[in-house]
Amino acid sequence: MEAWVIEGGPPVFFRNRNVSKSDFEKAIGQTVTVEVHRARDGTLFGSLLKISFPDGKSLTSSPRA
Repeated sequence: MEAWVIEGGPPVFFRNRNVSKSDFEKAIGQTVTVEVHRARDGTLFGSLLKISFPDGKSLTSSPRA
């Protein structure tokens, strides 16, 4: 497991897709799977493409993901 810094959209982006702050809070301490565009410099930083929460809820932020 690795700790990454992930950049996503603003709060309204998530609200419009039925993902709330409580979805993130419930996932604290659990494994969350994400797909990202990785930073060009190879650091553990990425732009969010898709996130899957432990309860099965998921969000795609790009049509390609």
